[in-house]
Amino acid sequence: QSPLTWRAFVIRRQADGRLVAAGQVATEGELVGVYDVNTNPACRNLGLATHLCKYALSRAMAEDGARVAYLQVDYDNEPARRIYARLGFFDAYRYHYRIEGPPSSLRSLPPEGAVSSFGRPGAADPPPARGA
Repeated sequence: QSPLTWRAFVIRRQADGRLVAAGQVATEGELVGVYDVNTNPACRNLGLATHLCKYALSRAMAEDGARVAYLQVDYDNEPARRIYARLGFFDAYRYHYRIEGPPSSLRSLPPEGAVSSFGRPGAADPPPARGA
């Protein structure tokens, strides 16, 4: 049996059931990781990713005992970084990937790197957990 509790969440438009946002969390002990948060480009800037993250984190806290959250995000993804900052996350460190090959092909992927972030789920005052 896995020590992780994994949950996926989606937000669908009521009118037609269209998927407009999705994400997942994985909880192990007091840690909860936030993964793969995406919003349909036509539905951005409506607060959907913020709502989804708040709800997912509140569930991880209430049902799994999570106390500290973490995530990774591309450094140049300013819209996502603004959302995560509002939720109480802060930059812990930057990293990048390298590709092995001939010297002329060596480069970092992505060149600007990414950020690992930590936060306390309750810092953003998530809504109380409700049935999915």
